[in-house]
Amino acid sequence: MPALQASRADVNDALKEGARGSTGGRSALRSAFVVAEVSLALVLLIGAGLMIRSFMHLHRVKTGFESDRVLTMRVQLPGAKYREDQQRLAFFKQAQERIAALPGVKAIGSINFLPLTGLASST
Repeated sequence: MPALQASRADVNDALKEGARGSTGGRSALRSAFVVAEVSLALVLLIGAGLMIRSFMHLHRVKTGFESDRVLTMRVQLPGAKYREDQQRLAFFKQAQERIAALPGVKAIGSINFLPLTGLASST
């Protein structure tokens, strides 16, 4: 890395080289690499700033539903015990009834895939 090499340069050698009057192609090439490094670092810094700003804007976007005081869970029933659709349906119906009876619960629902989780299959 040119910037790292420039920071480790031997001052005595640099003065001797300058006294001879040789500016050479190596010095120009090093300067070009330093300019390229600084330019790329600036591009990365600007890109990171824009990405952070985009995430901040996304955080403020209204999704169309309130997720405060909402509990989600994933239930996977053992296949050996719940082989039939009717058994699975009965389990979830009973679970909904029991959860709805808990104090403080205002509403309950169930779905196959949560929105905005990326778990839904596209058809």
